[in-house]
Amino acid sequence: MAVEQVLVSWFGGKDLAAVQQGWQQLEPVAQTLASQCFDRVELLHNYPQLDVVPYLEWLVVRSLAAATATNCSLSSPVNFGEIHQAAEAVLSRLAQKLATERHILLSPGTPAIQTVWILLGKTRFPFTFWRSSLEDCVSRVEIPFEIVTEYVPRVGNVGSWGISGMASASAPINASYPEIITQNPQMERLKGQVAIQAERKVFSLL
Repeated sequence: MAVEQVLVSWFGGKDLAAVQQGWQQLEPVAQTLASQCFDRVELLHNYPQLDVVPYLEWLVVRSLAAATATNCSLSSPVNFGEIHQAAEAVLSRLAQKLATERHILLSPGTPAIQTVWILLGKTRFPFTFWRSSLEDCVSRVEIPFEIVTEYVPRVGNVGSWGISGMASASAPINASYPEIITQNPQMERLKGQVAIQAERKVFSLL
């Protein structure tokens, strides 16, 4: 039985503009499909269907790979919770299909999107990672660490500003933790960080 090669990626405004404005320079998704042999590409986006259909047709003609696009409603391109929910749904569906080798393109999208890809691709859904750039063309990405699923935090609806604010916040006054006795300044800082996270109830274990 032949193994189907499937590429998964977000695409954005620059990808659509490449078609609408007739740019000769290929954007990340088209560049990757032109460089590597994939049978199918699964795309995630947050754009009107009227704009997406011409883009899919353009990709198919250039790469001869079947293309499927899933509309994902995001309130913000840095909302970790919404990005995670959308990406997880697509990857879960692909994981149920036998005889498929799955690949993720990291280049398109925000740092939040790339972070979610790495978390999912290194835990529940093992994938091969790719990147595309004008300097290095298309290449595989080796991520030299493993993530233990039990310790991956669920970020929920916290965006980049929320995480930054939490990191710079001061510990609450009642963060004494009397059961932890220490005079070590580093341990005192850790106690404060734990108190900040607990107070905001941001993280919970999967």
